[in-house]
Amino acid sequence: MGFKKLNENDFVNAARGETSSIDINTKRKKSILIHLTEEEVAELTQEAARFRMSRSAYIRFKLFVKEK
Repeated sequence: MGFKKLNENDFVNAARGETSSIDINTKRKKSILIHLTEEEVAELTQEAARFRMSRSAYIRFKLFVKEK
């Protein structure tokens, strides 16, 4: 299992097209627990750091940003 590799330009272009009406200051009250292997956590941490994002922000990005 791996994450799709997204180059920085694709990431920025996808972010520019974001038209979400969610206020960034909205309090997140729900959480989801997932279990990952050590290798999966390491890959997630590395990918999130590459985009200067927290792991939570990176996961939300991967889940909710529509790719072209």
